[in-house]
Amino acid sequence: MDTKSLALTRQREIYMSGLRGRNSSIPFAYGVLAERAQKVMSKPAWAYIMGAAGAESTMQANRVALDDWKIIPRVLRDISQRSIRTQYLGKNHDTPFFICPIGSLGLVHPEADHAVARVSARLGIPFISSNQSSVSLEDISATLGSGSKMFQLYWSNSDELVQSFIERAERSECDALVVTVDNTLLGWRSKDLESGYLPYLHGHGLAHYTSDPVFKSLVQKSQNASSSGTVNLKVIAAVIEMAYRHPG
Repeated sequence: MDTKSLALTRQREIYMSGLRGRNSSIPFAYGVLAERAQKVMSKPAWAYIMGAAGAESTMQANRVALDDWKIIPRVLRDISQRSIRTQYLGKNHDTPFFICPIGSLGLVHPEADHAVARVSARLGIPFISSNQSSVSLEDISATLGSGSKMFQLYWSNSDELVQSFIERAERSECDALVVTVDNTLLGWRSKDLESGYLPYLHGHGLAHYTSDPVFKSLVQKSQNASSSGTVNLKVIAAVIEMAYRHPG
């Protein structure tokens, strides 16, 4: 079923359900959906998902710039054979879209990347796995099956770790690497700093690392590094939380 048929079928299902007095519990307007999400998410998780660096002016400017792009309808034309199929890297795809890399998806859904990957495979939309995924690349690949996939690579200080990630992407049959080179330091994200919350310290977004043999070796070598700070119940709870998400 192509994307047009899927859209028409879904729309018809919604209206027929409304005729029977069963309306969707999920809002369709983005603003309302965002408000609903904020109510059910923790304050630190919401800040991480919706926040940006500095005064967040770049994020706002990007939003305005995107709104400048308009979809212009062409009426009174034969669209019986219309197609939005496109091609990249020698492969044909049903849509000109990608699912962008989203880190720490475990913050917003219990099945994290698996849930998004299933939708990606069903709709035929290429999936870009985040370097900071909540699920290992191999497990995401298994969920996607034959679906098109790519891997976002954050360049690490360890060339050995980078090489390991690339080899895993090759074995997982990724079509390409999406390389990010402008994030050698964490951004000065005001909302996260105010809450003192970094998802990685709670075990989110580390699946590619904790499943990587090179990373495990690097951690083993650094075990003797000294550290300081007070251990309290909050710290113990965070350690238990991380161990629960990444046993061992």
